[in-house]
Amino acid sequence: IFENSPNPFNPSTTSSYSVSQPGKTELVLYTVTGQLVSQLIMGYSPAGEHHVVWSAGALPSGLFIAKLNINYEIKIKKILIVK
Repeated sequence: IFENSPNPFNPSTTSSYSVSQPGKTELVLYTVTGQLVSQLIMGYSPAGEHHVVWSAGALPSGLFIAKLNINYEIKIKKILIVK
């Protein structure tokens, strides 16, 4: 499970994900052109449900891509910032 709420958002959103087996977790945000915006999670996550709050700060309105990699299983979601 990988959802963010609200989406679209202004100025912050919460991404939620569940880990069935503990292991390496990475949550990274990109522009639609592939430019790295933010590394929200880089490390180990224990089994269970997790929540991450992300603030868009000074970023402009637009579409962004969130990539979640848990134990080498990748999920991609579109995130829309509306200001």
